[in-house]
Amino acid sequence: MKYYVYSDTKNFYIERAKRVGAYNMVCQHYHSSYEFLFILDGKRYVFFNDRTYELTRGDLVILTPYTIHYTESRDSEYAEIYALNLNTAFLSPLFTDGETEKQIHNIHSCVLHLDEKSFDTILNLCEQMNSFLGMQKPFCTNILRSYIFIFLNKINALCINNSSSINENRGMEYSNDFVKAVSYIVKNYKNDITLDFISNYVHMSKSYFCYVFAKETGSTFLQYVNNLRAAEAHRLLLETDMKIHEISNNVGFHSVAHMTRIFKEIHGVSPTAFRRNIKTEN
Repeated sequence: MKYYVYSDTKNFYIERAKRVGAYNMVCQHYHSSYEFLFILDGKRYVFFNDRTYELTRGDLVILTPYTIHYTESRDSEYAEIYALNLNTAFLSPLFTDGETEKQIHNIHSCVLHLDEKSFDTILNLCEQMNSFLGMQKPFCTNILRSYIFIFLNKINALCINNSSSINENRGMEYSNDFVKAVSYIVKNYKNDITLDFISNYVHMSKSYFCYVFAKETGSTFLQYVNNLRAAEAHRLLLETDMKIHEISNNVGFHSVAHMTRIFKEIHGVSPTAFRRNIKTEN
């Protein structure tokens, strides 16, 4: 079983799904696209950055590219959600990069709780996007792009205007010390962090820290650190001209060989081959 997971997505994907009974992700993963999870009914849990969130009706999860996350049902037997993945390049035939950038400028990874008016607006946009997805009639794809553009505009505004209503602590079962530990890892994963150090940092035994960490995040401590490093390496390979050894040093891997081993577990190819394949496709 692979634990270091990159989940590739289509340029645009939307699904209205009902989860009945226990349904947990196999492990953490990340995308190179935006992901939105909109809770219509029931309850679900999501972990990203340094917190676990309990999600109920009206919660909107926003995950920017390369954000490691994990979802599970825990005590809930039912959830109805809209799940949406978007690579903003999908909008380029209709909108310029500058126009799209204005719509995503303030969008960041967070959880927003929507009031009824915003709930209805987002639900209506999701229904419209879902209805036009896959239609082969003339102009349908551009109509879909228009709805996506409006959706991003609304999300961008929500991130600005509703910052005070962002959920930050719902669902965390453990002490602030554990939050402190994960927050430290997120901020310092590019440095050398050991299990001994981080468990001492929050005054937990290693065994208890490992138990809590796996239960809350869906991975081991080492897997999570390597996931963060691999996601950032992925971004740098795509978005910069940094040399492989520079990327390895920048994201916290001990060597190019170490980064290559982890990267191949995710993508099946070395970082060098990955970058070469991307350039060939473009």
